[in-house]
Amino acid sequence: MRYVSVDHCMLCGGDDFVLVAETDQFGIPLETACCKGCGLVFSLNQLSESSSAIFYSEYYRRIYEGVEQASLEHGYYRRLYG
Repeated sequence: MRYVSVDHCMLCGGDDFVLVAETDQFGIPLETACCKGCGLVFSLNQLSESSSAIFYSEYYRRIYEGVEQASLEHGYYRRLYG
């Protein structure tokens, strides 16, 4: 996977951040910061466009939803209990 480093806030353009996490909820390395200027919370290292396409097509559902691929039944129950 390739990452793009973020050096300023995408909302206010500020460059003063507080690191709030080094991993996501599953332990995947992901630096999350909060902008001191506007409070936006975002990832400091974001997936490149090509890596993002790979992640969401091959890994996202397995990691975050626990299924291999989308189905009408899965979507129905997620909305029902969401």
